[in-house]
Amino acid sequence: MSKKSSQKYPYWKKIIFSELSRDSKNWFGYYLNQASRADLVGKPGIISIDDFRIHGYIEASGKNDWHLTAFLKSKVTLECRLTLNPFPMSLNTRIERRFVADSNLLSPQKDCSIPEDETLELLKPTYDLHELAKESLFLEVPDYPTSSDSRFDSSINDGNCDTRDSPFAVLARSNS
Repeated sequence: MSKKSSQKYPYWKKIIFSELSRDSKNWFGYYLNQASRADLVGKPGIISIDDFRIHGYIEASGKNDWHLTAFLKSKVTLECRLTLNPFPMSLNTRIERRFVADSNLLSPQKDCSIPEDETLELLKPTYDLHELAKESLFLEVPDYPTSSDSRFDSSINDGNCDTRDSPFAVLARSNS
């Protein structure tokens, strides 16, 4: 990492809101070391995480609230659910969080059909960037990762069914 980039994005483990400047953007960077990446391997089809960083800034929003804007960049190796072969995937996504002091903003009105804002969080004294990293990674990795070059071979059958039959006809034959 160059000196310029490390100065622009100082490493933080957590955000301590009382120490932030309300007059300017507070730049930060969060990086997963090898041990932290190893802890996340094995979760939702993840074989390896080769690079992982979040960088961005947090700034005051109104009198008591804060707005976080960050960018997740990572290279992961996933297991294809069709072929079970590993394949690489690059993640590059924007993360938004709004920390609000008023808890009434978090609960949707009962008679309102506006969807709940998933970027809103209740303002607490600190915010753990490792939790943000885990949540963002798990949201970006597909539930059923499949490689772009994998194909399901629909011509495979058990030899007992005619490919021209509907599934209901095959089921009826198997029950008789």
